[in-house]
Amino acid sequence: MHELGPVVRVHPVDNDRRRAIGGWGIVLGVLAAIIAVGLSGDDDTSAARQAFGGAIGLALSAFVIGGVHLAKAAMLPNERLIVHEKGLVYATDRRDIVVPWESVVHARVQFGQVRSPVAHYFGSQVWVALTLRGTRRKVRFNGLAEGYADLLDAVLDHCPPAPGRSARQRWAWAGVAVAALAVALGLIAYITTDPELPEFVATAIAVGLILAVVLAITGFVLAARRN
Repeated sequence: MHELGPVVRVHPVDNDRRRAIGGWGIVLGVLAAIIAVGLSGDDDTSAARQAFGGAIGLALSAFVIGGVHLAKAAMLPNERLIVHEKGLVYATDRRDIVVPWESVVHARVQFGQVRSPVAHYFGSQVWVALTLRGTRRKVRFNGLAEGYADLLDAVLDHCPPAPGRSARQRWAWAGVAVAALAVALGLIAYITTDPELPEFVATAIAVGLILAVVLAITGFVLAARRN
């Protein structure tokens, strides 16, 4: 038994929304894959090949997003964060992590750059990671936690904020972003200068382009943030 005092609030995580996001991700992936199959017919024009590659890239991205959310929903049943007077408990049906406030080294809080109903639905308006003493394990939650604003207030009231990123770390992320952007531009240039591409090459380029753009955006965002 832990000695965290009485329960103040319970914040269940919306696993139903996770399952919905995962399900729609799989559906979108299937639809994109069907479109890709339709585009892989007799039409051998460069535009058709590029569209085929884009459809495959979209299908793979949707499958990854859907699979990650479905896996989290299955692996973290009844996930919840229970706030006590002297700490919190991160709990699922499989395990509990007891976190006295004094055991938290720092709390890293990041707010999403895009404020929209879609970002709110995905829970990406805020991410929080608690670094604990004596272990590499971290307790994490995001906007999918019910009443996340109250939960965030409790964390900020009792836990020191994480130190800001050093200039060296920010420059490193900026370098990653610039390199990824250069790769993305190079792939676009290759597609436009050599339109007669085999389908497998167009698919590989589409997937690489999506990954490069995502990495570039992530790098620029992290380079701009000080925390």
